[in-house]
Amino acid sequence: MQITAGTESEAERIVAHVWVVLEKRGLPSPKLTVKLQSSSLTIESQFEQQAHEDLVREEFLSPIRR
Repeated sequence: MQITAGTESEAERIVAHVWVVLEKRGLPSPKLTVKLQSSSLTIESQFEQQAHEDLVREEFLSPIRR
């Protein structure tokens, strides 16, 4: 899963939100890589299983939970 953040504080909020979802669901931590690309940060999460990524993505993108 790859997410682009405009600022460092936005990237921190995104990573924190993902970790809350992982804790809530009892999922293992993904491999996390953050790369600076011109004026943004790219956060890449590599999950052990596609199903884990799907659960995090579903919760993360749900407008009800924001």
